[in-house]
Amino acid sequence: MLSETMKVVAVDKDGLNATAQLNITVLDYNDNTPQFPTLPDPIPFPEGEYSDKSPGEVYHILATDSDLGSNGEVTISISSSATLFRFREDGMLLVVGPLDRETNDIYELVIVATDKGTPQRQNMTSIRVSVTDVNDNSPVFSANTYTRASGEGRQVGDVLLTLSATDKDMGLNALVT
Repeated sequence: MLSETMKVVAVDKDGLNATAQLNITVLDYNDNTPQFPTLPDPIPFPEGEYSDKSPGEVYHILATDSDLGSNGEVTISISSSATLFRFREDGMLLVVGPLDRETNDIYELVIVATDKGTPQRQNMTSIRVSVTDVNDNSPVFSANTYTRASGEGRQVGDVLLTLSATDKDMGLNALVT
């Protein structure tokens, strides 16, 4: 809101005059759309057991609006049906349910920034949350039991049997020796 005060004078043909004070106030019109900052793509976040009572803080997203007053106040919400995620009032994206990378490693979220002006203006963007691996899986052998008959005459260092085991984790977390 911009305010200006002016003094105006009215003069007749004989030079008689009168003065008045004129106050002009320019009100903000909701003509700007909320804007998102540049966001990482994807946003990495570790798998784990999260809940409403113990949420994980994923990323702080602060949308802005150049308008003044309520026209410039912005709230952020999730448009997609992602029940595992929600926003806190300060713009922090929270995960409020368990994330398991081995089940789903990418979540695509459509987020909406809405101002409180009249008429309301909004902007949408999509973000991806990449679930990063935590070493939460044990190695698993390819069989429960291995049997191998061996005759006499074996030398020290001869291969009797080759066992195989895998791990559902990834990277260094999946190395099995």
